[in-house]
Amino acid sequence: MRRLAAVLVAALLGLQALALWQAGTRWQLASVTLRLAPGASLALGRAELGAPQAGAQHLLLGRAADGAWWLRPLGGRAVEAGDGQQHWRLDSRLLQAGERVLLGEQTLAVSAVQPERLAFRLGAHAWRFDGATLWRDGVWQGPCPDAGWNERLRAQAARWLPLAGARAVQLGGYVDCGQRVAAPVNARIARGTDGFRLLGVAPHAQPLAGLRSLRIGATQFTVQLDADQLRLLPSGHVLLNPQAAPAPLPALDWQWRARPLWALAPAPWLLLVALPLLALGRAPRALLLAACLSLAGLAALLLQSAGQAPGAALLWLLNAAALLAIARSPGRAAPAAAVLLAVGLLLQLQLGLAASDSAGLRYYERSSALLALGAGASVWARALWRARPPLPRVAEPVLAALAALALAALLLQVLWGDETGVFGLQPVEFAKLALCALAAHCLALAQARQPASGWRRLLPYAAPVAVCAALVALALVEVDDFSPLVLLALWAGGLLLAWLLAQGRRRAVAAVLLLVLGAGAALGALKADGQWFGQLRFYGARFQLWLAPAAHPHTGRQLLLAGQALAAGGWFGHDGRLGLTALAAPAPQALAIPAVQDDFAPSFLIHRHGLLAALLLWGAQAALLAALAGASLAAQARARVASAHAARWRAHFLGFALAGGAAFLGGHFLLSWGTNLAILPIMGQPMSALSAGGSHLLFFLLPLLGLAAITCEET
Repeated sequence: MRRLAAVLVAALLGLQALALWQAGTRWQLASVTLRLAPGASLALGRAELGAPQAGAQHLLLGRAADGAWWLRPLGGRAVEAGDGQQHWRLDSRLLQAGERVLLGEQTLAVSAVQPERLAFRLGAHAWRFDGATLWRDGVWQGPCPDAGWNERLRAQAARWLPLAGARAVQLGGYVDCGQRVAAPVNARIARGTDGFRLLGVAPHAQPLAGLRSLRIGATQFTVQLDADQLRLLPSGHVLLNPQAAPAPLPALDWQWRARPLWALAPAPWLLLVALPLLALGRAPRALLLAACLSLAGLAALLLQSAGQAPGAALLWLLNAAALLAIARSPGRAAPAAAVLLAVGLLLQLQLGLAASDSAGLRYYERSSALLALGAGASVWARALWRARPPLPRVAEPVLAALAALALAALLLQVLWGDETGVFGLQPVEFAKLALCALAAHCLALAQARQPASGWRRLLPYAAPVAVCAALVALALVEVDDFSPLVLLALWAGGLLLAWLLAQGRRRAVAAVLLLVLGAGAALGALKADGQWFGQLRFYGARFQLWLAPAAHPHTGRQLLLAGQALAAGGWFGHDGRLGLTALAAPAPQALAIPAVQDDFAPSFLIHRHGLLAALLLWGAQAALLAALAGASLAAQARARVASAHAARWRAHFLGFALAGGAAFLGGHFLLSWGTNLAILPIMGQPMSALSAGGSHLLFFLLPLLGLAAITCEET
């Protein structure tokens, strides 16, 4: 199996190199210089900003009779401006005390503006808004009558914790309820870093003097202005072109810059990447190389955050070193995981090469850096475990700190984040790892029958309950989907099976498996009927979308586009040759799927490489789950023959942790395939190792593989 995995990983790395070779050198604008006479104006769109094809006009730039520059958005994509300290949308206005804004036939009169509160009158009522909740005539305006219980829970959380997620006020419609105010126009009021802004109003021309940056669509520009010319320097999400071309208008001057994908970044830490490519031998050399690998991954991550990501050639070397370190880990899970990770890196590289802007490779760059960082750290964690095997009483304070950290991270997400995470991270992934470890400790204590007294008797069992309750609350308040609840149910079921197997209760195991099969059959029968799901109030919109996506073309856009991409892929990919001739080709049909890099990465895989590649991926995923389950059973078998209590506890701990982690991992596979193939009424779960889930990779998948390697080392 290791030899087969080595061949597959080498082939997948070769396909990465082939994709980079097929992509060749691309060009991006280094600067756009605009020269206008006083009184003249010019509309800018995709064609004027360096795109290979024309598109809608986004911005009107001009000069007044006195020579002063001004700008006005033309609709379509949002245009944002910044002065070096704050950013704002040009179709918005900062509300000031005493200001009166005409909204159709009504007038919005601003009474008072404070950093934490906005007071205004609209219609016959006085309103107060703090950025999260809304009061009418001094009374808190509760949720709308048709709001579900999850929306009511979210509203109560925002009422008592105003920092628990900003929610804008929606102006429009005929009913005052929830965060909605009846008005003759559609607009929003939201709190930003500079105060309260009215968004969605008619855009107006404003002076260009004082602006330092512009964001037109997704592309970021630095603004340099003098008396006679305006220079826009692209600095983020820059549009790419297969070749340098002359400017389409005499008033424009373009300067191009080549982006060779194989260029080595002039970084002094290149040696850190070259060293881990050597065969990982025994300590201390292996630890030195692992440290180099982690440092190289950390350096790549910091450079990417600073906007100076290393070249693709350096990342390719980094991937080779990280996959080598993972593939040479003990146990059968390591080869299967290396194959899956190599597939994921190849897919993210193709997504980046198929994108039309320079930021398309950010997911590939981030995953490469995090993979190297986590792979090197895993080698050190295994070495520390071997040097000082943990004892139950020594592990308890560490696990308690792990629980506290997980709860604090989830609280941060509630206060300052949303369902996509906080500060670019997903605390829920770390919380899942903490939950696996805490529950495994509790079950290991119970199975090993260790006596405990005082707070030690309560703490091991209270911590996982608290983390699990926090995860459930987060799923109900922050996530507009019940897939996290399904994940938790699968995790609980996996632990139940592991507990019953450890107890030797095989009949109960068979009964649980039959119950699961019966639940799956019942789900299929209820979907075929359709009426039962249509009557549900619990995420009823999600079920309606699942039952008839064509009847909801807006909210069902993901499913509809994914279905079209799957049909175009067929058995052998869109090119009919398993995607081997189109590794770097554009894929507008697949890239049009929202969140294609996360939730719908399998749809891109089938569109590009076909159902045959998906079947091979299913086999690798099944091999990984089987290897984790086998390692869990081996650990439980070792626990039954261990004489020392500490050794018995460690074996039980590893067995239950692997069982819970494998259940979570299998849940991700199941839910992700169920989303892409419209089998399950869920959305929002990335596929492990395939999707661009950096937090899932670093905080859950790699630590789980490290536990599997430790288990095999102790067997």
